[in-house]
Amino acid sequence: MMNYTCPPQQQQQQVEQKTIAVPPEAIAFCIGKGGSTIAPLRDQFKCRVEFSNDYGTATVRPFSRTPDGQPIDPETAMHNSEQMALAIQGLVAEYYRQKQMQPVRQQFQQQQYASHPQQMQQQQHNRVVPVPPAAIGFCIGKGGCTIAPIREQYQCRIDFDKDHGSASIRPMSRDMDPSMVEYNISQVALAIEGLINQWHVQQQQRAAEAAANVMQ
Repeated sequence: MMNYTCPPQQQQQQVEQKTIAVPPEAIAFCIGKGGSTIAPLRDQFKCRVEFSNDYGTATVRPFSRTPDGQPIDPETAMHNSEQMALAIQGLVAEYYRQKQMQPVRQQFQQQQYASHPQQMQQQQHNRVVPVPPAAIGFCIGKGGCTIAPIREQYQCRIDFDKDHGSASIRPMSRDMDPSMVEYNISQVALAIEGLINQWHVQQQQRAAEAAANVMQ
């Protein structure tokens, strides 16, 4: 059993509640390591979120007051609740998208290596990660501000290719221990997949906000 509660910044009374179906296998993905995925959404939409692995649900309760004590009107609270629910549904969709992409990713890598058999030995520690072309700018960040810290931390070279929708990862130095090289490359791949996930959530939030504005 895994019940996870995103703690509010202060005790506040909830004014609205939504319960969303979340498959148990997707809950950890929605939460993120140490709450890294759900926490920014919680803070953005000022909602308390409780996941239940037993029932396969996420319960969303918006706060009635801001962290500094200012009241939140019921209409805004309801809007926050709806936006949080949409964000969680987007995370669930992204979880299954990534799950479906795993065999595609493996096939993509095999094709890359098969097209250059003479380089297979040299590139045994290289990795190619599929990246939606539209998400590449988000992954890089303005002036490289997003990808640069990842590159420096794991000592990897990262080349994005918009034409093929991919990111090629390779170590800066081949003098490192092979197991450390593989670990660093795996961490970079995970970081890029996390950025893609954030990009998808952002796109879904923008679409939801645009739809809400049209309805007003």
